[in-house]
Amino acid sequence: MSDTDTVMKEYMRDKATFADFFNFLIYHGDQIIKPEGLEILDPVAIALPHGRDGKIFSIQKQRDLLGKTTIMTDKRVAYIALGIENQSYINYAMPLRNLFYDVAYYLSQIERKNAARNLKGDEYLSNFSATDRLTPIITAVCYTGSDPWTGPRSLAEMFDVPDERIARFLPRYDLNVIAPAEIEDASFSKFHTELSLALKYVKYSGDKTKLRDITSGDARFRTLSRRTANMIRTVTHSDFHFSENEETIDMCQAIEDIRAEGRAEGRAEGRAEMRAEMQAEKLGMLAALVADGFVPIEEAAKRAGVSVEEILQAAGR
Repeated sequence: MSDTDTVMKEYMRDKATFADFFNFLIYHGDQIIKPEGLEILDPVAIALPHGRDGKIFSIQKQRDLLGKTTIMTDKRVAYIALGIENQSYINYAMPLRNLFYDVAYYLSQIERKNAARNLKGDEYLSNFSATDRLTPIITAVCYTGSDPWTGPRSLAEMFDVPDERIARFLPRYDLNVIAPAEIEDASFSKFHTELSLALKYVKYSGDKTKLRDITSGDARFRTLSRRTANMIRTVTHSDFHFSENEETIDMCQAIEDIRAEGRAEGRAEGRAEMRAEMQAEKLGMLAALVADGFVPIEEAAKRAGVSVEEILQAAGR
């Protein structure tokens, strides 16, 4: 598992961040999903389908994150599961991957429902009773690339079916994606945790001028939590540093430090190039004097700080 995977799973596992992500996705920022009402579940997705001979075989896949919550809407209680898949790159098979996770989750519910009861008749053959209901799941992708998501947005986009009469019978299975590059700047205010700052930083991570503007223009970037600063540093591969005892990070200062280091490196490279040019010019002048017989080879080599062979080579001998 890469550092990015590990850091993102740990970051999004925070209940306030998890709830903030789905409140933005589903409710446009309204605080419907409460962190205290979230239960983080085992993310292993296990499908237990029945084979032709009646035997059960299992397929196991590891989700990134899985949670469950209860939502009260219109005086009714709704139970819902929520899954997050973190992506640092565009996965062009993502709809199919998420579909597998969701199907595995539904199948595992059926197996758990039937583990301690005896079904009969059609219910037995269906492995599902007439009154059974599944807990729905919404799986969404948290994409931490700075470019827009250009992969398929649905399973339907992965098919090559030119005949619309056939296409309309095929499942769409839309992909839910939050991509920083696709979030309008005004919409970042719909987040209620530092996830807004992290995603905004990711959005402009390739534009150093804009990045400096947003970090200096938002006071929250001056007291960023260590966990968010570490997440930003990891997913954007930024080169800023902070000490182990710092609880809050001034991202504006961190960016200025990077710029200062870059300027210092540039000056050092410039000085090195100038010295190299001066040395080459000096070597050329001494080589010319050697070629014209005005300076002995050994003396020229000593003045230039090079070997006799290098002087001879420069003099064309």
